[in-house]
Amino acid sequence: MRYTTTVALTIRATDAQQEYHAFQWLVGQASAEWIQLFATDLCQQMRTMGQMGALVKLMANDTMFQDFLDDYQRMLNE
Repeated sequence: MRYTTTVALTIRATDAQQEYHAFQWLVGQASAEWIQLFATDLCQQMRTMGQMGALVKLMANDTMFQDFLDDYQRMLNE
């Protein structure tokens, strides 16, 4: 079910705003491994759609995203 959710969130979105909202929702619901899977698919999808720059702008000022990245980096360094 988790895999299906992450894939569906990625392929359903039609623009950076929708992917951004999906990411925000997933950060509050899933563990780091599922968020990593989503982020990998998300980046590929956004590049294909030419929306990567727009997504980066949305996430650049998002403290929740920054907190997630900090936590994720700490986890990788353990």
